[in-house]
Amino acid sequence: MLTSSGERKANEDFLDILISSDRQDFILCDGLGGHGNGDVASRFVTETIKEALEKEMSVEESIMEAQEKLLEKQKEEHAENSMKTTVTCLELSGNKARFAHVGDSRIYHLKKQSTCREVRITVFRRCW
Repeated sequence: MLTSSGERKANEDFLDILISSDRQDFILCDGLGGHGNGDVASRFVTETIKEALEKEMSVEESIMEAQEKLLEKQKEEHAENSMKTTVTCLELSGNKARFAHVGDSRIYHLKKQSTCREVRITVFRRCW
């Protein structure tokens, strides 16, 4: 996976991969640097989603749980206006793929001998 800091000094992206016997899950969060503590949010959300997926929760349920826990963390740390991130998840199982995202992070579907096609389906509209 490739990440980029863009025009920012620091890269606030965080990613992880969960591999089991029947599926692979890819989680990428892009902290919102302009809000402060985007790096904290991206790591926290990635780790929370991974833990939920390990408990056999769906991608959608995992994202919702991460959102709830991040909102709690923001409140505990008086950081309601900071610690924000986007999230993109991809789950591969057999010949099927499921994905979900919050915010403007993207998943690209690449095929041999063809042009790149961007896959952008908004599953959740609320961004942290």
